[in-house]
Amino acid sequence: GDGGVQEEGAALLASLPAEDAWACGGLGAVCAAMKTFVGSEDVQAQCFSVLLRALRSRDLRGEVDALGCVELACRSLRAHLGSECVVGGGIALLRAASTTRGGALDVDARGVVATLEGAVRRFRHPLAEELAGLRERVEWARAQTRPALLRPWAHCGAVGAGGGKGG
Repeated sequence: GDGGVQEEGAALLASLPAEDAWACGGLGAVCAAMKTFVGSEDVQAQCFSVLLRALRSRDLRGEVDALGCVELACRSLRAHLGSECVVGGGIALLRAASTTRGGALDVDARGVVATLEGAVRRFRHPLAEELAGLRERVEWARAQTRPALLRPWAHCGAVGAGGGKGG
């Protein structure tokens, strides 16, 4: 199990179209490498870039979700909070995963946004803007889930019209 070989493999996969990486079993291999080489910054960063491209591909979106990439990314991120490269790649990956409500709620449920915010402050990573974009997506997903609590004005027509039961 040589991390250097894995890193080169991930770099090679990152250079392929996402569909080709998927077709040759590369995405599964990337996820396996992320688990095996959690300690290697370079392997994690390369794996993030492979998964990011696959997430952005309409055809592969479901496959990447099924691999549990959000959980893997969170694990990698917690191991490398001091690495701007890994944190930046992880934020990009989580933002891509958060384009669907389910993905955003998955990110939210893992509490990773607060962890990343702490890391960005502590290590002064210049990633505040990217992170704000991730937080926005997560908050958007929450708003979709609990509209009555977050949008009181939706009920203002009922106020004073006989016991405003607005949630």
